[in-house]
Order: sequence, then structure tokens, then C-alpha cells
Amino acid sequence: MGSTEAKPVNARFIAATNRDLKHAVDEGAFRRDLYYRLNVFPIEMPPLLERKVDIPLLVAAFLTKHTDSMRPIETIHQDFWRSVMSRDWPGNVRELENFVARSIALGSGPTLRDEDGCLIAEEIEYNTLAETDTHRLDSIERYTIVKALKETKGDKIAAARILGIGKTTMYRKLRQYSQNPI
Repeated sequence: MGSTEAKPVNARFIAATNRDLKHAVDEGAFRRDLYYRLNVFPIEMPPLLERKVDIPLLVAAFLTKHTDSMRPIETIHQDFWRSVMSRDWPGNVRELENFVARSIALGSGPTLRDEDGCLIAEEIEYNTLAETDTHRLDSIERYTIVKALKETKGDKIAAARILGIGKTTMYRKLRQYSQNPI
């Protein structure tokens, strides 16, 4: 790069997709020549649902990747492991990584718990609240707290400040929500 002189390069490409490229080629949705250039050594990878044994290793790698040195994770609570191992992970490794990163970001101590990663703003929508819902006020409150957490990128203290509530109230509400998930 930046030279007028050609230099030979020996490179290999690794590509991944969740689409059936052979089918896409047959339908004309993917270039045949590119398919055969990429399909030198195909590796079929089963979904994470079929590779539960890989989950602890992946969690360890994601902990290393996402843990802040100022607030290290020292232990992982059993409820976290139960939750992680019982889920189907339709989003595969990316979904698992997002869950671990969210758990770290929303966690408050050196122990990683399931409740730290369970609140996802997208799961709670105003339009899912029925007029006859007896827990409507609680649902709106939960939605508002989750939205504030999302805006502050998981900073519980900043979210509490935005909402005008104390940090102890914030932590109490989050514990309450983790015990009564959506």
C-alpha cells in the first residue's frame, strides 16, 4: 500500500455465513465464481444449542475480552451458569457474547449473576402492555428503568440519577425484576 511497486502477498480468506450459499448460487442470489473461490475447505459448524460443552470456554473468553481491569469478575454465581446452560442461544455465539458483556456492564460486584444480564430493553415495549394488565404501572416502571440503563450503557448509578431515584432503590428494583422476569 502506498507504493508503485507490486509486492507478492500470500493470503488466505476465511468467510462465515449462516446462509446456504449453494442454494443462493442456484437461485442466482450469490455469484457462482465467488462461491467456488470461497468454498475451498468448507467447515460446517453446528449451532451453539448442539455444542453446550463449548459454552463455559466461550464464557471464559468473553469474560477476558469484556472485563474491565478496574472492576474484575472474581466469581460466577451458580444461577448465571444455570441460565447460560439452559438457554437455546438462537443467536449463537454472538448472542452469548452479548449476554456476557451485558452481564458485566450491568453487574455491580465481583460476582457475575444471571440477573445482571437479564434486562433487555427490546424485550419490554409499551405496545405489549394491555389496557387490562393489572401490573401495568410495574411494567411501565420496569420499561423506564431498562431504557435508562440502556441510555447509560448499563451504568446503574447514572440511570438512577436520570430517573431521580436513589441507587439503593435502583438495585432493589433490579433484584425484584430478576426474581420476576418478564
